[in-house]
Amino acid sequence: KSMVYSIEQAIPISIKTHKSIFFIVASNKCPHCVHYIQNTINPNIDRFSNQYVIAIADVADGDSIPEDLPFHSVLPSTYIIGSDGKILAGPLEGDFPEKSLLKLMR
Repeated sequence: KSMVYSIEQAIPISIKTHKSIFFIVASNKCPHCVHYIQNTINPNIDRFSNQYVIAIADVADGDSIPEDLPFHSVLPSTYIIGSDGKILAGPLEGDFPEKSLLKLMR
């Protein structure tokens, strides 16, 4: 079963497994975020979990965003963060259709 973690939980798992973190900053009050997670992320969660540690920060619930992350207050924002802490991709800002996101992840 695929697991979704907070960024704080994902970091040690990423270091231990050498998997990059697929990190989404979103809000349950943002229609674009809800659409993105329901229509792009959830249908692909098993595939993403094979390759990445999945983490979501819900800013409406007060989840934290790492201070060193380049976040421009656009929701949703998606990042791929290496197990060494380097940002490999992102911020990808907005609601990406599934095909576009899968292309970016290759």
